[in-house]
This record gives sequence, structure tokens and C-alpha cells, in this order.
Amino acid sequence: MNRPKHNSIAAVCLLGIILVFTEVSVIDSAQAVNREQAKRIHDRIAGVPPSESVLAAMVADTSSQSDINAAFTAMENRNFYDVTLKNLVAPWTNESQTVFTPLNDYTATVIGMIRDNVDIRKILYDNVLYVGKASLGLPATLLPTTTIIRRLKIRALT
Repeated sequence: MNRPKHNSIAAVCLLGIILVFTEVSVIDSAQAVNREQAKRIHDRIAGVPPSESVLAAMVADTSSQSDINAAFTAMENRNFYDVTLKNLVAPWTNESQTVFTPLNDYTATVIGMIRDNVDIRKILYDNVLYVGKASLGLPATLLPTTTIIRRLKIRALT
């Protein structure tokens, strides 16, 4: 039995509309997954939620399969250095291996080396010590290092 031609055209149009809406929902779903992935990357690296502009940049990176760029974007957040790295390195510096220890010269040096992209293996054999910028008006290392580090931290917060 031959069906009228207009029904076939209508069916093709309906199928096309269904495919367009399906594709749009798949794209929306993929963008939602990329958005959630970017947010999770930032939360884990920086320890805080990203701003909308940072999240948008990270979604673009994760959408283009560049998760490493998204991670580097998250590392630009100050909390990556102030919290994440400090909590990673602090247990290396005390017998009880706790993160609940004041910032010290070793922790500050490791954080500085990571920030400045210095080979971290140098901490094992090189004579490396990070000190504050002269413009901060802090004494060099005449005070106990922990005192200088605490003053640096206070100045950073103000």
C-alpha cells in the first residue's frame, strides 16, 4: 500500500527535529559533564570553588581534551599555594607529620620552587632558601625563619 507523499515528508521532518533535539541534549549533557569535571578539578587543586570566568575557561579546556591546561588554570588560584601546597608539604617538616604546623622555611622554599617552576629535586642536593622580597621591608634571616615566614603571611593577608 502506498502512503501519501506528504506523510513521508512529515515523517522525515519529524525525524530531523527529533535528531536535532537529541543532539542538542547530548551536547548540553556533555557541557554539563565538562562543567562538573572542571569544577571538580578546581575544587581539588585550589580547595575552593572557581569564579564563573575561571570555570568557563576550564570548561573550554576540558571540552577540548586539555585537562592539563585546566589544572594549570586552577593552580593560578592563590589558595593552591596558601592551602593545598602548604598542607601537602607541612607533614614533611615535623615529627608528628601533621598539617597543623606553622609555615616554616622548608615549606616556604618548596612552595616557592613549585611556584617558580624550579626542579623540585634540587631541594635534596642544592643550597636553596626562599626569602621575602626586599620591598616587603622584612629583615633577611636575622630573625628565626619561622618569624619571618609568619610576617610574610601577615603581609600577604593585608
